[in-house]
Amino acid sequence: MSMYSLSLLTIFLSCVTSIPVKDAKNSFLSRLEILEEKFKNYEEDMARLHYLEFWYKELHHKLSDFTFAKR
Repeated sequence: MSMYSLSLLTIFLSCVTSIPVKDAKNSFLSRLEILEEKFKNYEEDMARLHYLEFWYKELHHKLSDFTFAKR
């Protein structure tokens, strides 16, 4: 997002919410930082999920091979 569009957005937010421009910009940036952190955590969680899913499938496959071999 360019600084120009960010400035326009903060001015718009300050008009709509009756918050001074500086406070609106700081509030917007802090919310943006929180969203970025949540997205980063989401990406890490998805990586862990794929890792666990891979090992679950491997274990299931090995256990089913063992069960069939035992019969």
